[in-house]
Amino acid sequence: VFFGMPRKQKKSAFSSCSPAAWAACTGVFLLVVFVLLLPTGTPRAGEERRKLGQLSNTDLRAVAALGDQERLMKQYAEPLLVSRAVGSEGHRKAQQAIIKALKDLGWEVELDTFTDDTPHGRKEFTNIVATTDPDAASYLMLAAHYESKILQEGDFVGAVDSAVPCAILLDVAASLTAPLRRARGSGRALRLVFFDGEEAFEQWTSTDSIYGARHLAAKWENTRSAHNKPNQLKEIDLMVLLDLLGWTEPWPTIPNYFMPSAHHYRRVQRLESALMQLSLLPGHRNVFTDTSSQPRMGMVEDDHVPFLRRGVPVLHAIPVPFPNTWHTLRDDAAHVDPQLAANFNHIFRAFVVEYLGLEVV
Repeated sequence: VFFGMPRKQKKSAFSSCSPAAWAACTGVFLLVVFVLLLPTGTPRAGEERRKLGQLSNTDLRAVAALGDQERLMKQYAEPLLVSRAVGSEGHRKAQQAIIKALKDLGWEVELDTFTDDTPHGRKEFTNIVATTDPDAASYLMLAAHYESKILQEGDFVGAVDSAVPCAILLDVAASLTAPLRRARGSGRALRLVFFDGEEAFEQWTSTDSIYGARHLAAKWENTRSAHNKPNQLKEIDLMVLLDLLGWTEPWPTIPNYFMPSAHHYRRVQRLESALMQLSLLPGHRNVFTDTSSQPRMGMVEDDHVPFLRRGVPVLHAIPVPFPNTWHTLRDDAAHVDPQLAANFNHIFRAFVVEYLGLEVV
């Protein structure tokens, strides 16, 4: 049985918890998720045993050198730091900015456009899917949502929710396009997904939330794979979902939510520590701090859920407690820490390089 707390209901629980009180708060506010008993998130055959080489210090320095904080914030984040409610002009401009950025890099871009019923009437949504190798048999999938929530108080920008995570995906693409192209033909590649319609129009429910993720997961499940796999969903080795990243109050801590993908969490944890030891993450403190060998007693509902329920392994990069700007008008450009965003950029870039075995030196 799948239990969880909808995002609309999470604010009172998470915003009232200090990091020190998190364990106590989860016991009060989160519903139990028996992760080890779920049939979802099971690693692909052979995936658990995959042993890829760890990046050396020389590799890590080279990977960090590919980063560019000004490019991340100015070129990729700035165009998205506007109100992007579904159907608005800001939403259209953000969508076009993402598509243009990817096409300018020479990536193959697929638009998954569909309509669905919402509490505000029938709406059109567009997921953006991109890769450098559409013929790959398996993918590491990095994802974030690009639209912003409708707030009655005014125009909600959603800087960490999730303009900055989208910018991180775009900068990972920009910095790794060359090594990804060199890896074409290896059978494994990077896929980026920018989900539309993650936020509820009114109250978070199973039908008023994650519109894009629900549609895309069902579509891929029902689309035949060209690689001797049951469907295109089975081409995803791992889904890494980024959300609520880029603000320092409180300092973010990201737990490991799912034991079947705990080894991927440990990889991120190790890379973060190694980058810190090399002084490549200025002003940084550990974010991936979970050392538990037990399953989490709760989870956060987000765009990963339709994929998790269909057996896709998931690494969910969302901090708890949530940033203190969550779903408020203060979640804007003034409440983004560019250095923290750049540090996350380094961490996830290193993860992609190591996971796919890319040559950057």
